[in-house]
Amino acid sequence: MKKEPQVANDELVATNEALQSVNEQRQSITQELCAAKVAYLRTIEDAIEAHEDLDNALGGFELGVLFFDHNLLIRRFTPFIAEVFGLSEKDRGRGIEVLRSGLDCPTFEADLREAHTSHVLIEREVQHASGATYRLRFMPYRSNRGSIEVVLTLLEATPLRRIERGLLDSERWNRLVLASTAEGILGVDRQRRCVFANPAAARMLGIASESELLGASVCEYLHDPHSQGDLHATEADCVVCDSIDRAIPAHVRSTTFCRADGTRFAAEFWTHPLATEGPDASPPGVVLTFIDVSARQETEEQLLLRSTLLESTHDAILAWRLGGGIEFWNRGAQRKYGYTAEEALGKVSHQLLRTVHPVPWEEIEGTMHRTGEWTGELVHVTKDNRRIRVTSRHQFLSSAAGETLVLESNRDITESLRIQEELREARRAADAANRAKSVFLASMSHELRTPLAAILGFAEILAEDLESQASKDAAKTIQRNGLHLLALLDDVLDLAKVEAGKVDFHREDVSLAELLTDLVELLRVRITRDCVRLRLEIDPAIPPVIQTDGRRIRQVVMNLIGNAIKFTHEGAITVRATVEGTSPQFLMVVVEDEGVGIAPEQIEHVFEPFQQGKQVEVGQNGVGLGLAI
Repeated sequence: MKKEPQVANDELVATNEALQSVNEQRQSITQELCAAKVAYLRTIEDAIEAHEDLDNALGGFELGVLFFDHNLLIRRFTPFIAEVFGLSEKDRGRGIEVLRSGLDCPTFEADLREAHTSHVLIEREVQHASGATYRLRFMPYRSNRGSIEVVLTLLEATPLRRIERGLLDSERWNRLVLASTAEGILGVDRQRRCVFANPAAARMLGIASESELLGASVCEYLHDPHSQGDLHATEADCVVCDSIDRAIPAHVRSTTFCRADGTRFAAEFWTHPLATEGPDASPPGVVLTFIDVSARQETEEQLLLRSTLLESTHDAILAWRLGGGIEFWNRGAQRKYGYTAEEALGKVSHQLLRTVHPVPWEEIEGTMHRTGEWTGELVHVTKDNRRIRVTSRHQFLSSAAGETLVLESNRDITESLRIQEELREARRAADAANRAKSVFLASMSHELRTPLAAILGFAEILAEDLESQASKDAAKTIQRNGLHLLALLDDVLDLAKVEAGKVDFHREDVSLAELLTDLVELLRVRITRDCVRLRLEIDPAIPPVIQTDGRRIRQVVMNLIGNAIKFTHEGAITVRATVEGTSPQFLMVVVEDEGVGIAPEQIEHVFEPFQQGKQVEVGQNGVGLGLAI
């Protein structure tokens, strides 16, 4: 009996614990339901707030929106739609028969039903009774309940058309600008493919049409496999690829691009990453703009060459602003004046070099304004206080900034002036000596002629009076040598006259044929060998009489024939006179012999005084004045 109450008590305890556990679970479920209710209420509040925001947003625009449910009954609408169609709140849930619009759209109901049943968007432009134009759209959509509903939008088309026209005009101008610009422009995606190209890019790359570039890898044109040390020789070194990968802009002033035919050209290019659609999005590629700088590169090379030439010349070259300081100072100026470029730049050139002008500076400047340049001599003072004289040329130049510059080039003539003065002094001394020599020779010739004439006269008398042949031969020997001495005196006197510039020419009527015939007959007696023949050939075309100095012609030809007789041991001596040329005509007298000739190394000396060739035999008289005279 005692065990039964104990068992019953245990069961009560267990039941009480189970009830307590159930109560705790119920309490937990109640708390969860409360939390869910709070979340649900918050969701409803958010939905109501979003609904109100949407209504406010739709009401703030001149955009009409009308929602139809799956039965094409009016579900919601904006104030703008209510105004256009004459709707009120009581029209919610009604059909399209309540729509009272002034729109000229006979297919309104058919379009609505077509969009609902065919699930296609339908768009119309319709006129309102007020004269306004609207764009009407029927757009089907699937609601949360899974049914197909339709939303109608109404937007005034006039401002829209204005916007569209603006966009079209802007697009047209963009196309024109891209087509007209001289820069090549490429749009490159992240795979290095070309997605846009303008005509200039196609032209510079040797492509017939920009459409051929679309989809092509730009690496084919950026990477030159034959370039030595080029920045873009490989894709790994490509600045464009790096700009795409790292989304950074880049600029390369000089590189090499390849054309479609494999030729190359110098280019400068820029890359700019395309704008992204979000702060964390990667740019879809880059815009690559480039220009052909071959002409610029050639110009820069020419400028560099000219600069090098200006720097390497020995002349002093400086440029200075008119009324301002020195802008350019080459190494020649540094060597000549002793001032470095750092010391000279910015200084006034006239003050730095202490210039002495031959005329007032205002006159020099006026000449430059009239003719563009001035040339003359200046005196400058160097850094170590030496005075130098220079020939200077000033000319106007225009700088890139539009300023007037004076380009001054100076050549030091101090040493050349000293040498010229020494030469003038030497010439004066030589002229004085020459005049003294001529006076001496003239005096000597006169003094020697008088006794020589007496000797020749008495020798001739002796030759006639003497009876023995030996004595006569001795007298004739005296006479021959006297005549030779007289001829030598005449040669010396003639040479002195030539050197003094005192030779006179007398024009007269001369028969060249008679003159040459007399000379040949006169000199024929000098030929002592039977194996030497002297002959004369005269061209029939020679005029009977010419105007010339007969005495000088006789002197020259006699000297030439005498030399031929002297140095010809056997063979012929020919004196030939011919007419040469047509307009004008010349008379040519040639003395040709078959004698020993002249060695090639002595040809250039034959007209020098007192010069004779080394002959085979001795005994030919002469001192070497004939050809010189």
